Amino acid sequence: MSTIPVQTRRRLLQAVGLGTAGAVAGCVSAPTQSVSRPNDDQTPAASSTNAAIDLDVDRIAATPTAIPSPITRRSAETVEAHLTTRELVSEVEPGVSYTVMTFDGRVPGPMARARTGDQVKITVTNHESNSMPHNIDLHAVRGPGGGAEATLVKPGETKSFQFKATYPGLFVYHCAVANLDDHISSGMFGAILIEPEEGLPAVDHEFYLGQHEIYMKGQAGEKGHHDFDFSAMLREDPAYVLINGEKYGIGPDGYNDMQMEVGHTARVYFAVGGPNIFSSFHQIRAVWDELWPQGAIDSDPHRYVQTTPVLPGSTVIATLEAQVPGPIKLVDHALSRVARKGCLAVIDVTGPENTEGFNAMSGPAEPADTGGEFDGWFSDVDNFDGVVDETGSSTVQVDVGSQANGGAFGFTPAAVKVRPGTTVEWTWLEGMHTVEAEDGSFKSQMTDAAGHTFAQTFDATGVYQYFCLPHKAMGMKGAIVVE
Repeated sequence: MSTIPVQTRRRLLQAVGLGTAGAVAGCVSAPTQSVSRPNDDQTPAASSTNAAIDLDVDRIAATPTAIPSPITRRSAETVEAHLTTRELVSEVEPGVSYTVMTFDGRVPGPMARARTGDQVKITVTNHESNSMPHNIDLHAVRGPGGGAEATLVKPGETKSFQFKATYPGLFVYHCAVANLDDHISSGMFGAILIEPEEGLPAVDHEFYLGQHEIYMKGQAGEKGHHDFDFSAMLREDPAYVLINGEKYGIGPDGYNDMQMEVGHTARVYFAVGGPNIFSSFHQIRAVWDELWPQGAIDSDPHRYVQTTPVLPGSTVIATLEAQVPGPIKLVDHALSRVARKGCLAVIDVTGPENTEGFNAMSGPAEPADTGGEFDGWFSDVDNFDGVVDETGSSTVQVDVGSQANGGAFGFTPAAVKVRPGTTVEWTWLEGMHTVEAEDGSFKSQMTDAAGHTFAQTFDATGVYQYFCLPHKAMGMKGAIVVE
């Protein structure tokens, strides 16, 4: 994919009103020409990605529980929030790196919290190691550019402004320089919660998440360092759609930050930075008990909502009660974004079974003849029908991408028993998948080529659990029992 020359890109940006001062809120003080990323105007190599480079951070995903405590005071005060902008090399998924732009080194940026009537002082520092100017536009602000004009900072600069919080709700903030879509796509957004004067009802847990899309050269999953792709952004064709900046980053198979017990309640604060794609926010488990569209917490809530649209530059506040144990999967119900672009976060719910609330009456439990060695591996795999005995075969076939777990997300058969020396051959039917051993003993390439095969010979006895990396959290798992 060819690079758009810098001057051409500037003309394109100016044509849509983004390349000149005053074109958008927050750009009144911006440069009259777009500020390009380093090496934007260089002709790319034949490969669509670069060689791997050193990472600046091991984790870019914001911790969903890193939220200021609920406000219990009943009088107004001055609240301060100091944000430092950072440009950092991080991984979107293992082996795939990208230069993100952040507030405080995390995606989304930290959630600020105040109450109606508070004076809120915002300070923005542009870290001296950065290459570009940055600022902040808060949708909670009644003022020029949401504060963007007052906070336009070059690398090494710090600026502040203060505003009065006059209306309650959950509001997006974002960088708003001339190339604001590039900066937001790359992670420069977050949320500020303005509580009503009476505060919010108590819940057992609060979680904060943010969705955005990344436009990069190369394909999702392609190893190496990826450059930003303005052409893909103009087409609104992202490589990734992410929750908290990493593919499948939040959950038991990644950062298991969101944990609840049966009977507990949670309030979820969800912000969509975009810059272009809205979210069909949904939980795979039940419905939202109460939900405030647009984060409008002073309005009457919607009740028992299955899926809600959240526009770019907007938010939602929603509550849930965990009535049965198991994962609660938070997704964009435009499900290709989940299966192929990484848009999934998981709440890990533990506690006693509630057979009155849910009773899995069909499908066998893990077979007794395995000695319980699966240890719950198949608890979220809906096509697990016991172990298929293939001990009389020297070669065994397993389909990859069979219909299971809500789509083409199954291994069939899910579990097979073989003798030592047996070769298992996996054949791809549809979808982008891998076959990877939980213990790292074997691993296929990631591909969506129908008919592709991967083979592994099992010489030692034992139980070999394996999964598809992009879809593990969706239940795409299997096992080979060698005895």
